[in-house]
This record gives sequence, structure tokens and C-alpha cells, in this order.
Amino acid sequence: MTAGPSPGASGTALGANVPAPARVLAALGLPSEGRVIELAQILDSTAVTERPRLFHQVLLAHGLLDRDDTTSTEGRATFFDEIVTQSYHMGCHVDALAHVGVDGVFHGGAASEEIYSPLGLRRLGIEASRPWIARGLCLDLTAVVGPDRLGGGAVIGTDQLEAACERQGVAVEEGDAVLVNTGWGALWHADPERYASAAPGVGIEATRWLVERSPVLVGADTWSFEPMPVEDPSRPLRVHQLLLAENGIQIVENAKLDELVEATAGPFLFLAAANRVRGASASMIAPVAVL
Repeated sequence: MTAGPSPGASGTALGANVPAPARVLAALGLPSEGRVIELAQILDSTAVTERPRLFHQVLLAHGLLDRDDTTSTEGRATFFDEIVTQSYHMGCHVDALAHVGVDGVFHGGAASEEIYSPLGLRRLGIEASRPWIARGLCLDLTAVVGPDRLGGGAVIGTDQLEAACERQGVAVEEGDAVLVNTGWGALWHADPERYASAAPGVGIEATRWLVERSPVLVGADTWSFEPMPVEDPSRPLRVHQLLLAENGIQIVENAKLDELVEATAGPFLFLAAANRVRGASASMIAPVAVL
């Protein structure tokens, strides 16, 4: 029998996701309206993704069945439950540091044979992630280059990220949660087949630009963060490697950002937390922005 992850094996936060108390307090002081904006797409069986990933939900109604209960004729508790079969890389989710490596080596030099178990990662699982309480920025690329230039495979460059910062009057700072709005998220329900077939994304050089500024988290309204098809076919998932394996910066995908970019161009309080599933390579999340 193959041993699974041991308790406490990946409970220590690694990478960039280590809360700095001063930044947490500063972020908590940002809201002035008390307005909460949800940043997760709604997941259901219509979501399209690459195999073998899937989402399948079955609602259980056994809590409605008549029962032979002679002790009570009124006020019987009735309820619903469900069973869900899915990949955690569906819907709005955050990648664990062990999601993508380089030649079988993951963040912190962890070799695949050291951390892999069919029952769950022995190290770098999603339970090592700490809640994100940070200053959030949402860079609206559609306002910089226009939505028509952000089709599938479009590469977002450093100059475009800088132009978005200049337009919005912001600068990416250490500890920020940086989201990138490409407009692709509008296809999530409107045209799921097209949404899943390709995506615009942050390119390799622009990712290096982000890494230099030490964000605590990055994300986008696409399923890949980086362009799909990939920018460099000889180095697939190079952006994921730069962020996760080499710099310990986790990635949020399938975010819903249209309401946020309409509401503000400036900083906001970003809140999110991963489900503490031991040994998982990702977690569904439901992040929020507080204005």
C-alpha cells in the first residue's frame, strides 16, 4: 500500500504566501464603502475543460424519504445532500505550489519522487497555503489594448502591464494580490467551448516583471493565466514554472473580474482562502474584493 501524505507534512507555508502582519493591517484599512464584490465564476456541469478534468454533481434526496417514525408525526427534519466528483482545477481555483515543476523538480527543490503519492502530495499540498488578506490590484488590459486584441493566444507584454498601471494610477508593490482582466471571462457562460479552447494571457517577460515586484498572488479571468496556445511551444507552461516552481507565487484562474473593473481602478482589500484538503494540487476558492 502506498503511503499518503502524513499529518503535518505540508503544513508549513512556503513560497511567497507568508502573511506579513503590517501588510495585512494596511490592507484591512483600504475599504471605505463596505461594498463586497464576488470574484468567482459559478461552476456547474456546463463548464468545459480538458480531459480528464471534470465536474459532476449528484443531488441526494434520501433526506426526503418517508420513514416509519412512531415518535413524531410533525416537524420531521428533511434535507438535501450531494456527491461531487471533480478536479480541483475547475472553476475559480488556486494552484498549489506542487502543481507545476521543472523537469520533475518543484518549489524549494522538492523532487517528484519525494512528494508524489497517489493518495495526495506528501509536501507542497494546498493545505500549506495561508489565507490571502492583501492589497488587491486588478489591471484592466481591455482598457489598454481593447478587447478585440485579447483573443485566444494573445500575449500580454510588460509594456501593456505598465500601461495599465499608468492608466489606473497604481504601482504593483510587494505583497499585492495582482489580478489581470482580459475580458475572456465573459465567455465562461456565453460560449464555454470557445472559452476552454484557448486564452489570452500574461507572457513570459511580463511574468518576470511581476515576479520582480514580489506579489503574494496573481490571477486572471482565464483558465490558464498564461497564453493558450503557449507563447513558446518548446517551453510549455513556462509562466507556471516561473511563478509556482521558481518563485513560490500561487495562481488564481477562472476569476470573474468584470464587475470589479467597472467598480474601481484602484487598490482594494482582497480576501481568499484555500480549502484545507491535505495533499491536493489545487483548491476551489471564492475570493472577494472589498471596496
